[in-house]
Amino acid sequence: MNKRLRLYAILGIFFIIALTRILLTSKNETPQKKQTQKKQPTQKQQFPFNIIQHEKLSYNEFMKHFNVIGQKRVPGTKSHKQIENYIIGHFEKLQWHFEEDVFTSKTILGEIEFRNLIFTLNLNHKIENDAPFPQENTMVFAVHYDSKYFADIDNFIGAIDSAAPCAIYLQIAEYYTFLFRNSQFKHLFSKQSYITQIQFIFFDGEESFGKWSASDSLYGSRHLAEKFKQQNRLSYMKIFMLLDLFGHKLDSPLKYYFDSTSVFHQQFVLIENFLREHNLNALPKERPLFSDKKADGMIEDDHIPFLQNQIPCVHLIPDKFPEFWHTEKDNLDVIDPNSVVDLVKILVLLFLQITTK
Repeated sequence: MNKRLRLYAILGIFFIIALTRILLTSKNETPQKKQTQKKQPTQKQQFPFNIIQHEKLSYNEFMKHFNVIGQKRVPGTKSHKQIENYIIGHFEKLQWHFEEDVFTSKTILGEIEFRNLIFTLNLNHKIENDAPFPQENTMVFAVHYDSKYFADIDNFIGAIDSAAPCAIYLQIAEYYTFLFRNSQFKHLFSKQSYITQIQFIFFDGEESFGKWSASDSLYGSRHLAEKFKQQNRLSYMKIFMLLDLFGHKLDSPLKYYFDSTSVFHQQFVLIENFLREHNLNALPKERPLFSDKKADGMIEDDHIPFLQNQIPCVHLIPDKFPEFWHTEKDNLDVIDPNSVVDLVKILVLLFLQITTK
């Protein structure tokens, strides 16, 4: 292994072609219609070794965030506000641009205030807190930070739904910022990169307060999609990646849901195989995180309002929910450290593929 801390240019021809294809095909795709799609030729990827063995990518770093977020987070409660402030404080330390989308909505429990949290890093250093928002190609990493309300469960924390996904996003945002702001790696971040903005969106009110329905669910994502549509900001979202129900031992690998963004799962498989070949992953070969196969059907989640506005979406969620879903057993006991560590590494390498020369 090379002991010098070097990074390679890892955005290959395959991925550039694939991203272009996403733009050309996404607006014509309907989720229900299966399309015949030729596989693109792949090439051997070069990845950095030392950079994905950094302590900031460890399970301990994940737990630092999970120990705070892994509690009851029902909108309108004191603990929900604490988590909200923790997420905001984390990105303030990283000096990302912060916006909040605050609104009230009627629920079966009465009027409730919701707050979506939007954090943006402009790779061309154009963004300031009081400046107009740059109109540039943006990749969105989305998650919901609320937990479901149960009248009969006193302390439902939703470890995989979605405390663990939130903690994972906080961890990779911190590490990516470390790379981006470190002068040692300044030459890596190309001004010609297709994606020039990274955005993390933490949605509020994903969960229903009663039985799931079109009006009692997705409060935050529905509101923000409409707001961004009115502001003409949806057109700058080139990829929308949503992570949900993750952190446990998967019964089967994560599959893709949309033909237009299946290339991302192909890349995930390539990255995971690379990690395995070089003994850099934690999971055994027989228990991979990703598959390049398509899931049956579609799952309603926070990506839906954006998908309906022709935004290319990647939905990282198991096609079969675990038995402990929406029960008090969805707690720290179900978290699998190996799955968490491997996903963190894979997402970091994807970040670098998209935003480096």
